[in-house]
Amino acid sequence: MSNWSLFLDDVRKPTEFPVDRPAVAEGDTKSSVLWAVNVFQAVSYIEMHGMPDTFFLDHDLGPTENTMDFLKIVQARFPNNPPKNVIFLTANPIGKENMRAFISSWRKTA
Repeated sequence: MSNWSLFLDDVRKPTEFPVDRPAVAEGDTKSSVLWAVNVFQAVSYIEMHGMPDTFFLDHDLGPTENTMDFLKIVQARFPNNPPKNVIFLTANPIGKENMRAFISSWRKTA
């Protein structure tokens, strides 16, 4: 699949945000925005479809995960293919800055 976006948020749905692609229900792989609610699901989508064009990222994913876990896994598997476009959905300012800094560093080394 090409021209797809990953929406990673354990609480909010893609339909709650104005995105330029149709929002979908969890697990719907026929549309161009795939909604993942945890790290495993998000990594699985990337392994199935390749890197998305756009990442929509929340930081806090329940009591035991956060999106930094996801980014570290994806960076290890695709070191030369950092995210092209990233939209941060988080209200966590420290988490947002950590994600932004990690992606910026990844882009510089790719």
